[in-house]
Amino acid sequence: MLKGEPQIGDSIVVSVFNPVSRAVNPVTLRIERDSLFLVRDSASLDSASGRWVKAHQTSVRGWRVGGNPSAPTTWVDISGPQGPLLVIRRL
Repeated sequence: MLKGEPQIGDSIVVSVFNPVSRAVNPVTLRIERDSLFLVRDSASLDSASGRWVKAHQTSVRGWRVGGNPSAPTTWVDISGPQGPLLVIRRL
């Protein structure tokens, strides 16, 4: 899952500490879906309205990562070798 281009169905087992039980539990995280998000990457000020408006947008490939009931489900993307993972949540 953490090597190369993520594929639907890829999985990894990670250890998660439960502070209530003071136990370390294995949790399987799995790539469940992928999607293409359109993200506004810049804005300009509209002089007539005084409001910010979209200037450009770009597309970002994201993957839904989830697992068993104790694992969170979230959308992530790969920001590149110098950047961290960006968490994307659908509303």
